[in-house]
Amino acid sequence: VAIGMMNRLSGSTEEILEVSGQDTKRQVVNLAEIVDHKGQPSVRRRGDWVPVARQRGIEQVVLSFLDAVRAGKVLSARDALATHELCERVVRAAQERGLG
Repeated sequence: VAIGMMNRLSGSTEEILEVSGQDTKRQVVNLAEIVDHKGQPSVRRRGDWVPVARQRGIEQVVLSFLDAVRAGKVLSARDALATHELCERVVRAAQERGLG
């Protein structure tokens, strides 16, 4: 089971991703900490000076693209397009319900 939540309207910006499986749960909170719940919770925090582009995955995407260009590999954007279309449907549904 997976739940993703982003809240920018409550007076406090918050992003939470939670994935649960058999006997375990992992939360990523504000892209700053990972909490593993298996027995006692354990918390791992990212460094305070990690660039935003790395936190958000932009750096990794750009490096992957550059590697593909160097290798002469043609990349498909179909998976990214499908993801963006899904996100757009979620946003529209929330707006229709007056949630955003």
